[in-house]
Amino acid sequence: MEGIILSSWDYIMGPQIEMLWLPENETNIRAFHVPVNILKDFNISKQCKNVTDSLNFSAIHSDMKTYSTMCGQLLLGEVDTLKPFNEWSSRFYITEHKILIAVIFRVDSWFYCGTAKEMKDVSLCLGVIFKREAICFALDYWCVIDIQLRKAVDILLKSMEPEAFPVNHLSVLVEELVALISMLHESNLRCLQFQMHTSLGNALPSDILSKAVVSHLQTSCYSVVTGGSEFIINQVLRILSLVSSKREASSSLSITQLTSQSYIRGLYIQGAIKNVEKGVQCLLDRVYEESSPLTVIDTDLFKVWQTIAVSENAEKDKNSPAVVTETGCLVPDLINDMLSFEKYQGDCTSLIQGFTRSLMMKATSLVKIVYHFRDHVSGVNTGLSI
Repeated sequence: MEGIILSSWDYIMGPQIEMLWLPENETNIRAFHVPVNILKDFNISKQCKNVTDSLNFSAIHSDMKTYSTMCGQLLLGEVDTLKPFNEWSSRFYITEHKILIAVIFRVDSWFYCGTAKEMKDVSLCLGVIFKREAICFALDYWCVIDIQLRKAVDILLKSMEPEAFPVNHLSVLVEELVALISMLHESNLRCLQFQMHTSLGNALPSDILSKAVVSHLQTSCYSVVTGGSEFIINQVLRILSLVSSKREASSSLSITQLTSQSYIRGLYIQGAIKNVEKGVQCLLDRVYEESSPLTVIDTDLFKVWQTIAVSENAEKDKNSPAVVTETGCLVPDLINDMLSFEKYQGDCTSLIQGFTRSLMMKATSLVKIVYHFRDHVSGVNTGLSI
């Protein structure tokens, strides 16, 4: 665990870190609260230029920026779909470097970061942040953590006063949450000593996994996984996380400015949908109207949908979004190799690296062929275009 965060967002102030707790040591048994003046300075500058060096917070400056961006993106993506004030949304959010398990809720009034400035109708996010490397632990125990977060939110909402936020209540709840996560870590370490490795091949048919990976790559790793089985969703996410890009997002500037785009590079689990097929279609239609790429993997219906972003001047295909039907040869071969390696508890890292190199070489060769025909073949319709 990296920390526990309470973040806010609205159209005027944008993302704000309201409260932040960080573990005192690697055991994660206790956590300390980042001082309010540090958070105020950060929220104002967003570059941490005004943070006092003597307080030795320089090591977490970049992480605070990442936390603020993650919560801001998640809240922005939910701002149009949030339920009434008495309903909450649970979200499990994975990006290149961090994981956020959060409960999103709304309050009718809010005083930002302990200030006297009151805002109306503010969206809040209470969440636990993990490193990306802890994906297996986070996936296995996120339901337990989510229940504890929901209890904390329920207590907070019942104890809120008109002019004040119950900081003391939240600090006690955070201590309980940290203790719970520490116990889960210990339990997980013991279980791993006896637990047999679960095969990836038991999650979904290999052709569905291939379609999911192909579309995941084609839509720049913007993906949503839905379904009724937590086990299957976790297995699909493990596979997608192996082929997801680890580099920094190229659109970091626009992300910082929080544009209207609701989905970013990463893995995003949509909450439970009562009418799955209708819910998926509404989600795809919304993203397609935003001209955003997205893959939706439905683990109940064994289907993969895809929408590819188009330019503003291009005429949209009436049949989009569409069900993914083709996979080619590269990804199915990769999936088969991964399943074989996993069967004997092998490391798939070298397979992924080899797949990436092969993909880049083939793409480079194709580009060279296209440029060759464009530059050297005249008067011949090659059927190739850029």
